[in-house]
Amino acid sequence: MTFLPFPTSLVADYYGRAGETTAAALYAGTFTIMACAFNLLWRYASHRHRLIGREIREDDIRSISRQYLLGPTVYGLAFVLAFVNVTMSLLITLFLAIFYGVTASTSRSSPGHS
Repeated sequence: MTFLPFPTSLVADYYGRAGETTAAALYAGTFTIMACAFNLLWRYASHRHRLIGREIREDDIRSISRQYLLGPTVYGLAFVLAFVNVTMSLLITLFLAIFYGVTASTSRSSPGHS
């Protein structure tokens, strides 16, 4: 997380100029690596309720696991797209941020979720 401002500033500095492809690839690549690490952490924590409460239902764990799989896949797509279309790559990362923001706030406000 502390590294994220660096590729973000590169995108801000180089978007629309020479070097934008490298900046966008570094930006999307950072999110791809973070999503992979987050997925590994979640899988470890949720496996047999290793680090999460027993009151969390298995259906909820499976649902969250499916949702989290989008991260590495879609961020990976954004990484590859950075070499073809920088704007689309950045829009995909923006879409995924909005998706996770909306789904996280929706799941917290749903009945039966703490």
